[in-house]
This record gives sequence, C-alpha cells and structure tokens, in this order.
Amino acid sequence: MLGNILSTGEQVLILVVLLAVGFLCGKIRIFNDQSISHLSAFALKIVGPCAIVESFCRQFDSAMLRAMGIVALLAFAAHALYAAVAYVCIRGGKEPTRRVLRYGIVFANCGYMGLPLQQVLFGADGVFYGATWIGVYNLVAWSFGLVLMSGDRRQISFKKLLLNPGILAVLTGIVIFVCSIELPTIILQPIHYFSALNVPVPMVISGYYLSKADLRTIWKHANYYITIALRLAVIPLCSIGLMFLLQKAFRLDGMLLAACIVDIAAPVAAATTMFSTLFRQDSETAANLVSISTLLSVLTLPIMVALAQSVFL
Repeated sequence: MLGNILSTGEQVLILVVLLAVGFLCGKIRIFNDQSISHLSAFALKIVGPCAIVESFCRQFDSAMLRAMGIVALLAFAAHALYAAVAYVCIRGGKEPTRRVLRYGIVFANCGYMGLPLQQVLFGADGVFYGATWIGVYNLVAWSFGLVLMSGDRRQISFKKLLLNPGILAVLTGIVIFVCSIELPTIILQPIHYFSALNVPVPMVISGYYLSKADLRTIWKHANYYITIALRLAVIPLCSIGLMFLLQKAFRLDGMLLAACIVDIAAPVAAATTMFSTLFRQDSETAANLVSISTLLSVLTLPIMVALAQSVFL
C-alpha cells in the first residue's frame, strides 16, 4: 500500500504544482474574478466535454458497455446514499448555510479533480469510467442539486438537463462508442488538443479560488468539521468497504472500482460556489468549503486512492 500511496501521491503533487500556479496567478493578479469566470466557462463547456468525448472514441466493446452501466448504477446509488447522510448529519444553523453544507457532502469535484487524476492514473479507461460518473453527477446536480440548494422544485428543467455540456458530451460519446464511429482527423485532432487541457486548466482555476479564500472562517462551527470529514474521509472509506463487498459478490473489475473511488474521494464540488451564488445562499461558506477541502485533499486523496488500489487491484 505504501508504494501505491507514493505513486498516487506523486501524481497528486503534480496536480498541486498546477494548483500553485493558479494560486500565484491569483495573488499577483494575472487573473481576476471576471477572467477566471470566463476560464471556468471554457473548462466547463469546451475542455471537459472534449475529454469526455475523446474517452468514448473507441471500438465498441460489450464488456465496456456493461462496465459503463455498472459505473452509472454505482454513481446513482452513491449520490442517493450521500444525500441521506447529509440530511442526517447536518442539522441546526441557518438555512442558507445548512443547504451549502449538505450540498458539499453530496457533490464531489469529480470533473475538476477526479477526471484529471483518473487520466493520469488509469489512462483512457479511467477517463471512460470517470466520464460516465460525471454524466450521472450532472443529472443529479441539475435536478436534486438544484432543489437542495434553492428549496424550489420548480427549478428542475428538462431543457437545462438536456443542454448541460457534460450530459451532451456523454450522450455524444455513447453514440460514438456504440456505433463505433470513426471521427475524421479534422474533428478528432482538435478534440484531442482541447482534451489535453483537461488537467492543467481545472487545476489553475482551483488554485485561483484557493488564493481568494479566507480559510480561518471555515473552522467556526462544528458542522464545517463534519462536512469536511464526511466528504474527504468517512464517505470514501465507507464506499471502499461497500464496494469491496460488491466486488466479492459480483466479481466487479478492480480498476473500475478504484476509478470510482477517485470521484468519491474528491473534494467539495466547485459547483457549490456557483449554485450558492445563483440562489443567494451562504456563498462565503461555499467558497471556503471548496478551498479548504481542495487543500486537504492533497493529503487525503492519495491515501484513499492508494487504499482502493490495494483493496481492489
């Protein structure tokens, strides 16, 4: 296991260097809030979807299709379980803060942190599994997540779900994969170039937000401790245990499960800040949760992923 920790830790440290570049860019004002917002939109709408589509550009394989279905089922079950945990564990306090804390428990940063790490550790297959998890994440975030953060069921929109870049990318990728479509070079090569940005750009964005966070305020209330502990340690450890039982019962692929743990052990989703601002919840707590969990994940993520590799592989 120590070897796995060192190997994963080295890859995470590479991501930390990229985070540090973003942090420095924030401190010396190469980026400001407006420019980083535009860069985030670029990552969300172009870079991430290209990485997802590229991961599906492969010959159809019934075993991989079955694996994709398994990942989707695990992702839906995981989000349902985390929602129950969030409602049980986060009580009291002001409603806007409570909504943010619960959202932070349910939704992990599987796009910005998970997908780059899966790409580094597991290659194209890891991104394939990660893309499937992100598809489910987007479905849940733009339905249950909207209700959780806003308190208004009317916020759910089929149009928003269908036009979400992550979901569109997954649907496009599934068509390419199932039909074994070979994209022409003039399309595939630009997708590859944009996909190559999927590691550095999200890390720089996360580093910028770290540079702007007031990390002292996050430790004022016990619920903050609970949220961080659940997201980075308790939930990943319990998930590893449950998935180990599933692996023994159904002989599931170990790399598939290890790739899922990368998503599960990721820090609080960056979307927590976006949704909290959109619905006028506690955006300060949201920003600080994202920042401190990202910072602490430098320590926790290698341990959780290495443990998963030791257990499943």
